[in-house]
Amino acid sequence: MKFNYNLEIDNILNKIYKRKIFDLACENNISNIDSKNIEPYKNQFKSFEVYLGSEIEEFIKDSLPKEKEGYFFRCDVSKHKNNYYPKIYDNLGNKLASGSDSKFATILWEAHINNLIIKDVYESFNKEKFHEFIDNNLENIYEDINKNIIDFYNTNKLTIAFSNKSELVSVIKDMLLKNELDISFAQDFVDLDKVREEMIMYSTPLDMYNEYDKLEDELSYCLDKFFKYNNDELFNVLVNDNDFKFVENIGLVR
Repeated sequence: MKFNYNLEIDNILNKIYKRKIFDLACENNISNIDSKNIEPYKNQFKSFEVYLGSEIEEFIKDSLPKEKEGYFFRCDVSKHKNNYYPKIYDNLGNKLASGSDSKFATILWEAHINNLIIKDVYESFNKEKFHEFIDNNLENIYEDINKNIIDFYNTNKLTIAFSNKSELVSVIKDMLLKNELDISFAQDFVDLDKVREEMIMYSTPLDMYNEYDKLEDELSYCLDKFFKYNNDELFNVLVNDNDFKFVENIGLVR
């Protein structure tokens, strides 16, 4: 089969477009895409500004063929670009006993070809092609996007998982008791003034043992008796004051 360099560049671009869609979904909390109503999602993805940052260079390198296949691929690119390439294998794919170039020279050649490919990918990337990819492929990858979002938030974010907002207070209390949330959250959600008042009432020497000590030592008791918020209030506090975002079918994430 004749080598088609432009097709190879397009294949790399398609991988980048797919990654960019995943990245946009994560950054903008786009989850639970519905295939029966997919046009709004297409328009949403197309509304974002998209560019290729330096991190894409490693992504491109990782997407290139490896080992022997990578060698012949770069040879084809070299021929397409009218560049020199080292002789490491014969035409049948057998490794030569003695190559035409040193290992260091071969590494430099690979790096040079990689840079040529990266340059061409960057120059070929444009908004119109990205939008075309969205229109033609979102129906085929939406399930991967939905799964990717759930996996991302489960592994990279602080997640408060719940199926109904009416469960939120009990979920938070349970996470605090299991040390799944830092004690600082308890300090925010428990009315420490009332804890202190009760300690004064029982003549606790506050210079030796204060409300923060009691909160840590009797966390369950303080959560049950002095919790400040109902479910709706707690949801608003987490979103407005603690930078959490609500993600459908997941809960609150940060």
